[in-house]
Amino acid sequence: MIKDFNEFKAEKEGIVTPKAVIENILIGIEKGWVDDIVVVVRTHEGSVTVGASNQDTLAILGLLEAGKYELINDLYSE
Repeated sequence: MIKDFNEFKAEKEGIVTPKAVIENILIGIEKGWVDDIVVVVRTHEGSVTVGASNQDTLAILGLLEAGKYELINDLYSE
């Protein structure tokens, strides 16, 4: 994929942009590595929305909890 200037600059500065995250997820999907996905988005207006590939609410909550665990674990292992 061709990167625009802002994406290239962000990568060089070590910033992970929303576009970079989505591009990496798409690669994982294309390779068959992704079974389900939950996305939490904050818009430029400040509203938060959630989207998921699986409509099983308990499975979605489980993925969110696993994500929280991973983020907290990463925070304290630095």
